[in-house]
Amino acid sequence: MDAYEFFKNDRFATDNGMKILSIKEGKADVYIEIKEKHLNAGNYVQGGVIFTLADFAIAIAANSYGKLAVSLTSNIQFFRSASLGDIITAKAEVEFNHRQVPAYKANVYNQNNDLIAVCHGNMYVKDISINLTY
Repeated sequence: MDAYEFFKNDRFATDNGMKILSIKEGKADVYIEIKEKHLNAGNYVQGGVIFTLADFAIAIAANSYGKLAVSLTSNIQFFRSASLGDIITAKAEVEFNHRQVPAYKANVYNQNNDLIAVCHGNMYVKDISINLTY
């Protein structure tokens, strides 16, 4: 199955406007253009949007090997905020490619290439093939 089509089934991410830029083995880049619905009461991007973007990129990178991978743990550090109209991108890659519990990192940047956040995630790789092409 085409990986881009497969990940369109991540309804929470896609319904909130997240789009895939690229998929390579162990890597993925995704982005979102910030709309009013993404803002918190202070008119900055709600942290959950940034976390979801990073998590989405990590999920794609982890599943790019063709086995179903799910999150075990994740943590995120925020360094700056994003605002209405910004385009933010999460770039994920494998840090430690263990066969069953790999580790991933996603850096989140704005359109000026300023670092917004860093997310680390450990995944659990199930014995379920998803046979993705990209």
